[in-house]
Amino acid sequence: LSCASVTGVASASGTNGIGVVEAVQQTAFASTASAGRAEIHPGDAIAHREVLETTKTGGMMLHLADGSRLTLGADSKAMIAAFAYEASSMSGNAVISIPAGTMRYVTGAMPKGHTIIYTPTATMTLQGTNVTIGVNAQGATHLTIEEGAVSVRSKTTGQETVYHAGQSLDITSDGVAMSTAEATG
Repeated sequence: LSCASVTGVASASGTNGIGVVEAVQQTAFASTASAGRAEIHPGDAIAHREVLETTKTGGMMLHLADGSRLTLGADSKAMIAAFAYEASSMSGNAVISIPAGTMRYVTGAMPKGHTIIYTPTATMTLQGTNVTIGVNAQGATHLTIEEGAVSVRSKTTGQETVYHAGQSLDITSDGVAMSTAEATG
């Protein structure tokens, strides 16, 4: 999201949820089984198991309770399946699923190794990171690591390796391969 496209900004402090919508570009939605699909706006709280969606020209940025930032690019879908953080003991866990689109995730105070991101082809455990993840229409995952380290496990081959800042890789149904391409969205 660029500064010119942001329709508003809010702070996660003062919310009792897992986080808050900090910015929206164009239009974004949240869906739950009980409440259905609704447009979301800056300042709206995010709840567990909400499916977050952006339009073909949309985007959104979330500020989570531990200070993590999650940004969804255009035409993306993600769900925060679990999120618990206790500031006094600096303990917790986060589980996020991205079945389609592009996401940037910058970890906050969550302990290293306690944030897991699932895609159709990979399970990624973040260790103090700034990553961009893209999932194409076939479910293949592209990962670019800007900071930190990520343990990546291929869901089809079971191959598990730790990758570090500056590395980029593709995780497909064939396994994991280093890449020079960058995720877009």
